[in-house]
Amino acid sequence: MTTYKQKNKELIFAHQMANALGQAWDIASSPNEREWPDLIVTDGRSKFGLEVREFTKDRESNEGSKLRKLESNNSLWMRQLVSQYYSHSTRPIKVEILGKLESRDDILPMLFKFSKTAHEWQHQCLKLGTKAIIHITKLPDQFSRYDHWKYISDRTGWVRKMCVNDLKPMIASKEKNLEKYRTHLNDVRLMLVADPTFNSGMVSFANEQINLPSTFNQVYLFIYPKEVHKLKASSNL
Repeated sequence: MTTYKQKNKELIFAHQMANALGQAWDIASSPNEREWPDLIVTDGRSKFGLEVREFTKDRESNEGSKLRKLESNNSLWMRQLVSQYYSHSTRPIKVEILGKLESRDDILPMLFKFSKTAHEWQHQCLKLGTKAIIHITKLPDQFSRYDHWKYISDRTGWVRKMCVNDLKPMIASKEKNLEKYRTHLNDVRLMLVADPTFNSGMVSFANEQINLPSTFNQVYLFIYPKEVHKLKASSNL
């Protein structure tokens, strides 16, 4: 069963990919996740289903109890930052911080200023002196008190180069459900997404033009937040 946070995550990825493609998609959760693809998209001309699969590189080995303790402390710091922000604002935002964690008194004014002036799905990268970079995305009000904020420095590591053979099994596993999805929608597409803000999602993909056989109408490879590859060639998708 897809959790509420996971469903919100899928919606965010889909909206960010639409922005990267220059598309004004109307995106909604499906009415029934057992019989429908994850998301229903209307692009002004037609309606299609969008199935979402997040993928990661190989897991890294355990780095010891000292690192786990540090990550736990940083996670607590981030939760406190979230709490302090929403105690003074009702505007939902998505925040990712890279660099040295400093006083919340330095970061909060930047968050408040951005959330007051930004439009929905606007993304901005802000520098906090020479010690930190803050990635902020303004979310629609429907996300309410969105608290899945990330401290990226705990997620850094090596970048793995991905190839088509890495992606084929992921596509095949999703194709198994296409028959039931197509009882509702003729056009069903797949979004494979990697989130490089986590160590597990730090991947690169060099092949920009690929015609990968698939029974999906289109397969997108989305490396969040701006890089999109179409793995199944099509002139109108």
